[in-house]
Amino acid sequence: MNNEAESSIPNRATTREPQYQRSIELAVQDGLTTLGLMTNQAWIDDPRHLVFTLARYKFIAKMLTGRNHVLEIGCADGLVTKALARSGMAVTAIDFSPVMVETARRRLNAAGLAANFVVTDLDSLDLGRQFDVVLAVMWSFFAYASDPRGAITRLADHTRVKMLIDANPRAFSIPSMVASVRAAGFESVAWRPFLIPQRRRLPRPVLRVLATTERVPGVRSLPLRSRCNIILKGEHRDHR
Repeated sequence: MNNEAESSIPNRATTREPQYQRSIELAVQDGLTTLGLMTNQAWIDDPRHLVFTLARYKFIAKMLTGRNHVLEIGCADGLVTKALARSGMAVTAIDFSPVMVETARRRLNAAGLAANFVVTDLDSLDLGRQFDVVLAVMWSFFAYASDPRGAITRLADHTRVKMLIDANPRAFSIPSMVASVRAAGFESVAWRPFLIPQRRRLPRPVLRVLATTERVPGVRSLPLRSRCNIILKGEHRDHR
């Protein structure tokens, strides 16, 4: 049994509430999952931040469906790296912090998972290969790049099918960010705001309204004036 944290639950434990039996089975089988370096801080300092972190990656999960090889930019403590590896993807994860890379590597090792970790940054990225998806969702990609347009070009060089990056539209204009992605060679470029909550169940009519709002020019920009980031997608038409 590969555990991140040793479970004290007996192998034959049962619960009087059947809907929670699956929780016991997973704890016995895989152990209890630890939060990790950065997510631990978020849980202590501001739990809401952790909620939005988890929701954000659920938001983009469908965009990765059917893709096998992923390059993750800014892996930090490996929270997402682990989720990608557990889903069966071959992951190469980079971060410019050796401490974060080592933390992420230990996290995956403890879970019995594997990924290729590299210490490097956006300004010197050169892995010599392409990936189905390049994922750079770091709360605001453009804030981490000293030369955003050059960084996007380097990411494009590593992208076979699709690139996903996040951005703060209050710090950078959406037209300029879209232009940078298009200039890097992506034939199809689109953006969506992150509006739909993922941890709170909403009535289907409300979800349909929010989903529609994400795609309506003008209307979708209104919430971005004070909050919410966007997900930018660059895609090569030949591989869609």
